[in-house]
Amino acid sequence: MPSTALNTPNSFIDCAWLLAAPGSQPAQANARIHLAGALINAVEPLAATPAGPRKLVMPALVNAHDHTRTFRSATLGAFGMPLETWLPFFGTVLPSADPYLCAATSLARSARNGVTNLMVHYTRVQGGMNYLDEALSVARAARDVGVHIGFAVAMRDRHGIGLCDDNTVLTALRPSLRQAVSARLSVRPLQPAEHLAVVDALAQALQSEPDLAEYVTVQYGPTGVQWCSSPLLEAVALAAHDTGRPVHMHLLETRYQRDWADQAFPKGIVNHLDAIGLLGPQLTLAHCTGASPCTADIMASRCCRCSGCPAAWQVFFGPRSPASPCRARAAAHRVHA
Repeated sequence: MPSTALNTPNSFIDCAWLLAAPGSQPAQANARIHLAGALINAVEPLAATPAGPRKLVMPALVNAHDHTRTFRSATLGAFGMPLETWLPFFGTVLPSADPYLCAATSLARSARNGVTNLMVHYTRVQGGMNYLDEALSVARAARDVGVHIGFAVAMRDRHGIGLCDDNTVLTALRPSLRQAVSARLSVRPLQPAEHLAVVDALAQALQSEPDLAEYVTVQYGPTGVQWCSSPLLEAVALAAHDTGRPVHMHLLETRYQRDWADQAFPKGIVNHLDAIGLLGPQLTLAHCTGASPCTADIMASRCCRCSGCPAAWQVFFGPRSPASPCRARAAAHRVHA
């Protein structure tokens, strides 16, 4: 009897290999997966390899760090280039577009490649409507595509132009350029309480639309230590502790960020995050390309998660990049990396 359609009650899938829990359990040869509607009901071994094309069955993929960008850095001719050379153009050169279409395009592209769960650090606001309406448009796109997302509300209150105060950068520019650069790139900071209120408002708006809420987990999304003041990060740490919401943040993505962090925090940038109460299981740090073994040890000991990006790793170190210390430390401490 051949395997029946997945949407048929009490159907099954026969596979030559089953990866039920990659990384935790070995591959299982010759298995039958019993389905009850859209859910897996049971798995049983088969005596022989199923007839027909050999199937490898595994859980859908997870993208632990994404921005739901319709346009990629390669669109700007910046593939493999340092972040600092192209990031400003995403907010100043690329035109805004319908947020639903932007999100749906990006999420559908992921779904076609087998990804059904994504972390969306929403750092590129399209504009043209208030923030809550735009965030709900992204949630509708996730529902319509059929993927689940973690939506991190991006927060920043400093260093919009470079890795120092905006006025310092503007002073170094020709006077004729200062006004235009400031208008495009300078940060219009909000108070920490205002940032947190946006997260609370989005969570409340999603609760009023259950068909969207089941597809979205709201998170705090400070963009990175270099872009967030200590008062803002401290407020996020306290709010995460009080509400139980996760936190998603970039860390040490480039060489320049590593150099800045060493100067700004002589005792270590991760030690600073630990001191303000931000390190812990609720925190996921994206990239961590410039993390030292000592830094990775601290992160792992606090059960933080690191979502690495091989492309960023190669930009940092070159084509013969070393293995990530976060992965080795995660294995030692049995946490995710």
